[in-house]
Amino acid sequence: MISIAETLRAKRNKLADTWRRRVQQNSPGVAPKDAALINHVPQIIDALATVCEGRLAPQRICDAIDCGQVALVRALGRTHEFGEILEEFRILREVLLDACDAMPSITAADYRRVLDGMFFLFRDLGNEFGKRLVQVEREHAEVMRRERDLRDALISALAHDLRTPLVLIKAHGLAMLRHGDDAARRNVAAAQITETVDRMESMVQNLLDSMRAHAGERLQLQITEFDLQVSLAALVTQLKTVYGDLLCWRSGERVVGFWSEQHVRRAVANLIDNAVKHGTHGKPVTMGVDADQGLARVWVHNWGTPIPLEEVPRLFRPFIRRGTTTKPGWGIGLAVVHAIAEAHGGKVNIDSTASAGTRFNLMLPKDSRPFQPQPK
Repeated sequence: MISIAETLRAKRNKLADTWRRRVQQNSPGVAPKDAALINHVPQIIDALATVCEGRLAPQRICDAIDCGQVALVRALGRTHEFGEILEEFRILREVLLDACDAMPSITAADYRRVLDGMFFLFRDLGNEFGKRLVQVEREHAEVMRRERDLRDALISALAHDLRTPLVLIKAHGLAMLRHGDDAARRNVAAAQITETVDRMESMVQNLLDSMRAHAGERLQLQITEFDLQVSLAALVTQLKTVYGDLLCWRSGERVVGFWSEQHVRRAVANLIDNAVKHGTHGKPVTMGVDADQGLARVWVHNWGTPIPLEEVPRLFRPFIRRGTTTKPGWGIGLAVVHAIAEAHGGKVNIDSTASAGTRFNLMLPKDSRPFQPQPK
């Protein structure tokens, strides 16, 4: 006489096919391959056969099939609800009990073992689901905490760093009112107001771009053809009014290509500001443009404490600052540089040693048009 265990193993594939059909009939919009337990039904049947042989206690059934956590993580990864998993399990139980009812030689003890095995399987599956649910909730709470900290840092940064230029604008505006008849003083105050507003605009744009990058959005670029040498030489002339002779420009050959001039100039301005801020006081900050292996390279060099290799990846994340720095700032400048480089199809790398100083290299393809999103 064939035992129930032998019958279950012999009909394993047929029983699995019956289960798949019933799952599809019960949920017509779900493909069988997307069922949560699709890869575990044959293992479950084999484990139940072992339970019926008396070689495995029903309470240990999950040890034999490794189905609890694996199946559940797989199901959650496919965004299955626990109710869907429960329904798949109910259908499997129905298929197996139908198979048992069709066996004329089945004993009450065999039937009891199958029921016990299914019970403990479902119990363990539910326990694993509970553990995974707790883990997901903890991860969600951690994400929310980080977002709250980021929002608090943003509000604090805005309140602190925008106050100074607003005070300057107010002071220059009052000066214009007091010296309304003095054209020379009025023009100086107007120029200082314009310069302060430009600086505020750059700060706000950096902040917006860093938030877009943090949210996983790609920056939108207006690509035109221009000469990096000419454009960045003009930028250095403008920035010398802020940094004076500390900023040195190494002129070279023309490097013409297709980029967003506005974004490239802002990335370079951020690199210069970072180099001045973290460089040795009084030591020059030098920058230049050249071509390297078919790429345009903008480099900015300063002298100062070298950046540890393990710290480099962190520098390009928003609101992350160098380990022990006490310098003022938001920690978003380099994150914006990284986002701008990626939006052009380029990258940023760092060479930093005590003997050679620190050099940031902004590497851009000669033509960034192929790297822009195509209109839908």
